[in-house]
Amino acid sequence: MEKRLKFHDLFSGHAKLYSEVRPGYPTEIYDFIAANVNHTEIAWDCGSGNGQAATKLAEIFSQVFATDASAKQIEHAILHNNVSYSVQPSENTNFPDSIFDCVTVAQAIHWYDLKKFYNELHRTLKPGGLLCVWGYTWFNISDDIDDIVEKTLISSLKEYWAPQTKLLQDGYKDLILPYEQITVPSFKIVVHWDLTQIISYLHSWSPMKSYGEKHGDKGMDLLFEGMIEAWGPKIKKRKISMPIYMKASRRDI
Repeated sequence: MEKRLKFHDLFSGHAKLYSEVRPGYPTEIYDFIAANVNHTEIAWDCGSGNGQAATKLAEIFSQVFATDASAKQIEHAILHNNVSYSVQPSENTNFPDSIFDCVTVAQAIHWYDLKKFYNELHRTLKPGGLLCVWGYTWFNISDDIDDIVEKTLISSLKEYWAPQTKLLQDGYKDLILPYEQITVPSFKIVVHWDLTQIISYLHSWSPMKSYGEKHGDKGMDLLFEGMIEAWGPKIKKRKISMPIYMKASRRDI
């Protein structure tokens, strides 16, 4: 039996929550992809999670293959006629050689063994094919709430983040793509959420489970106490901005 690669499965335990509360990516990202691919036949969305990127790619490409190492994530993925889901690690797939016009990795590449993933990418991406990688971390609401979040929530969770997340938290500045890099414009996620929505989103962060197991319900309540007090009426919607870190490269023809 083929030995499967280990992966850091920090999301299967709340896959349903992840699919419900994670924000979508701005349409400008997909416009950028559409404008920079040479062909629009087949794309691969790696670490697809709930398929939020894959289903948007299906509006560009005739067929999209979406993979995730977590069966629970795939179980809660968004169904789409042009998207085929499978449970596979991105470093070792059953796809044929030189099949993809585009490969995307949203909010996932920091978990990968990059050497093995790039080998698999090079095997499956067509010459001239496009690679797009992006992710996001912190958010901005207002100066007072941002300050509270930094001092109470982010600082409390600091020791619970997996070390792999540092690559993302540093804005992918140390991420080196395997091909010539393409200039990418700035993107950001903008949503208007009430207090319940932002707290639900925060519960989907990967370190929340470990923090809750150690500190219990009381400790979890303390994480959000200052934010709740500063928010005002919980039904009040606030503008929330999340900068996106994106890099793209194209394989030589």
